[in-house]
Amino acid sequence: MSKCVFVFPRLMALLLMLLQISVSSADEATLSIWQRDITTFRVNIAGVTAQERVDYALSRIESTPPIELHKGPRSVYKTQDDEASVGFYFGDHFIFYLREGDLAPGQTLKEEEEKILTKLTAYAEAQARQREPRRILIGIVAFLVFTVIFFLCMFILAVYRRWIERLFSKEKIVDKKIVILGVDFSSHIAEMIKRGLLTLSWVCLAVLSYIYVVLLLRAFPYTEVWGQKLGRKVIGLIGDLLLGVLRSIPDLFTLMVIYVIIRSLINLVKYTFEGMEGSKRRGRWMDEDTRKATKRVLIILIWVFGVVVAYPYIPGSDSEAFKGISVLLGLMVSLGSTGLVNQIMAGFVVLYSGAMRSGEYVHMGDVEGTLTEVGLLSCKVLTPRGEYVSIPNAVIMNGKTVNYSRLAKKDGAVFATSITIGYDTPWKTVHRLMQDAASNTTQIKDSPKPRIIQEELGDFAVKYTLVFNVDDPQRKPAILTEVHTKIQDGFAREGIQIMSPHFNMQPEDPVLPPRD
Repeated sequence: MSKCVFVFPRLMALLLMLLQISVSSADEATLSIWQRDITTFRVNIAGVTAQERVDYALSRIESTPPIELHKGPRSVYKTQDDEASVGFYFGDHFIFYLREGDLAPGQTLKEEEEKILTKLTAYAEAQARQREPRRILIGIVAFLVFTVIFFLCMFILAVYRRWIERLFSKEKIVDKKIVILGVDFSSHIAEMIKRGLLTLSWVCLAVLSYIYVVLLLRAFPYTEVWGQKLGRKVIGLIGDLLLGVLRSIPDLFTLMVIYVIIRSLINLVKYTFEGMEGSKRRGRWMDEDTRKATKRVLIILIWVFGVVVAYPYIPGSDSEAFKGISVLLGLMVSLGSTGLVNQIMAGFVVLYSGAMRSGEYVHMGDVEGTLTEVGLLSCKVLTPRGEYVSIPNAVIMNGKTVNYSRLAKKDGAVFATSITIGYDTPWKTVHRLMQDAASNTTQIKDSPKPRIIQEELGDFAVKYTLVFNVDDPQRKPAILTEVHTKIQDGFAREGIQIMSPHFNMQPEDPVLPPRD
């Protein structure tokens, strides 16, 4: 127990000493005067904190007599508490001490001493210039001249903007039409040129304002450091941009070569497929829809290959920002391309299977009409009602498609229509009347001959289906309308009732249309 009482207070004292050392080492303050950072204090001396040392040094610098300030700074080495330090003076006027503990990692006392003497010399010179009436007068004159020039430039830019507004307010600033994909972009291009010229004026104003501020700050010794810092930033930025451009010249040349190669390959693909379109034997190898889709796919693949090859040569491609954008774009494409890839793969199946082509009369799902376009993502159908329907390829793949035109050139397209007739009517009579209706319809072919199929013996009536061939499947609505009128007229003349819709019981009188 006595040992604990003896050891515990000493451990606490040691812990407090370590904590005080860590706090003292973390406590630092920078000595600055007239916008010039002289040095940084990082240790306490005899209980005086780094900030108190800065305040003391500032008071000593500000109280320096002009005659001592005129002598310039000097340094004196000294050892305090077994630690090397440097004392700084203006002439014989003491300013502050810098100890080894104030140095940052990697710094030496000699290097820091030279930096501090250079900064104190610049401060002393600025103080001397600030006291000269001639220097103050030059600063005021420079301020007035720079201000007049700046406002004159602002006036010129304002006149320039008004001139641009009046110039582009005319109706025909762009006389020639610029048509791209059937759209006239002349007005849009004129507006873009106008906004670009106006933006250029604002950029010029921003640059002039920056230069004006830099020149004003450098006109007076007190703010000269600020002006130098702003000027160095601009010069450094311009230098970095020029250096970056110079370093990017080989990569830009490589990109240009890759672009020329990609454009040559694309032109070769276009030339090849245009030659196939003009060839008389073009339909034997690849039809029009397949050619268009194949050309697009090849061009896209060439561009993708070109982007992949050119990516490492794009200026800034190795930067973290560029990498982040690439990852973001890749994630967006990955998340949003599932349905798109499904549609494209279905489009490949539809295109290269040859199940249907543009201009054919088809029935897909609940849509029937003339197929006007077969694309990678969807097919376009023009219905007899004048409706333009777009059907996704994935829907086509999952449903049934009927092509009426594929065999039309050989025997004609096959159509059918059905009626139901009661059992009290002889089937031969029904066959005769339906054959007469087909033979009296002008658009129905005589060969192959129209035929009758008895599809169903229902509960109340027999279902008869007339199957016939036509040369032009796109006239299906008109042909069906004509053959239906012939069937109605023929059965009405014979006094035979058509059992559609169904009846639950035979009516006492036949349900017939009135005679004309």
